[in-house]
Amino acid sequence: MANYKQLFEKRKSKEKKLTQQKADISDLIKQMNADGLLVDSIDTSGGIVRVPVKATAISRDDKTSTGEKSGWYFFHQNNG
Repeated sequence: MANYKQLFEKRKSKEKKLTQQKADISDLIKQMNADGLLVDSIDTSGGIVRVPVKATAISRDDKTSTGEKSGWYFFHQNNG
């Protein structure tokens, strides 16, 4: 069974690193891909975007032949 507290702490650490660095959209896409989301570009509308995912140790990859998209993200830019 997954240790969700450990996964959450790991995620917080990654988020902190991204906010402390001068990052751009390509860095965000690389991080999302590293986290299992199959993203080529970012939809900046602010709405929820469904995307396919790749397999991890605890989940299977999406069946792209059927259009399955079990991952999601939203993008909100804070200029301040």
